[in-house]
Formats: sequence, C-alpha cells, structure tokens
Amino acid sequence: MKLFDWQDYYLLATDLLSQADNSPRKEATLRSAVSRAYYAAYHRACDYLREVNEYPTRQEFESRGRETHRFIISIFKNNPDYPERYKIGEELRSLKDLRQKADYAKSVEKHIFRKTERVEKIVDRAKKVIGLIDSL
Repeated sequence: MKLFDWQDYYLLATDLLSQADNSPRKEATLRSAVSRAYYAAYHRACDYLREVNEYPTRQEFESRGRETHRFIISIFKNNPDYPERYKIGEELRSLKDLRQKADYAKSVEKHIFRKTERVEKIVDRAKKVIGLIDSL
C-alpha cells in the first residue's frame, strides 16, 4: 500500500495560491491554502517523531488529556536536549492558530485571508518549518 505524501498538501497550498486571484471564491481558496500548508508542516512533524521513535502512544495521548496537535507541538517546544526544536514548536503553534482562524473564524482581523500576499507569507512559513524539521 502506498502511503500518502504530506508534501502534497504543501504543493496543493501553492496551487491554491496561484489560483486565488482568479477565483470567484478567493477568500475560501486562500483559507484553504493556509489549512493545507499547516497540515503539511504538522504531518511532517509527526513523521519526524515517528522516525526518531518519539511519537506518542495512544495511551500517552489519552493520559495527558490533550488534543493531538497541541501535544505534538509541546514535544517540539519542551525538549531541552534539542533547543532547535523550540523554534519548530513555536512556528507550528502559530501556524495552527492561523489554520484554526482560516477554518473556523467567520471574521478575521485585517482581512488576512483576503490578501494573497499575506497568505503567501503563511505558506512560506510552513515551508520553512518543513525545512527545519528536515534539517534535524
């Protein structure tokens, strides 16, 4: 069975960006790009933790009573043996907040999801996070 390549979410985010200005649903397209970019970075983080045998077990998730994304992010932020992970965790947290706004907020300050240039910066941040993870 072929596994899904989460990088495809990043590529979809860039495809959506390139289509946004010509779309009759520009804001929805840009919001979707933010969401896909976050999930590309988040799942790359999960894959990394699996690669280094640090991905939490189901019991660990359940015992901590935390939602999955927050827990994964905390693993990156709270590991004193790997200070470079802190930046990854901070960026993932910020991207997660933006993804939640893109997916759930009906109104967003400064119309961040209506401007292609702003969303391009968010998608670029996701790419940088993926690059940081790949460099570990």
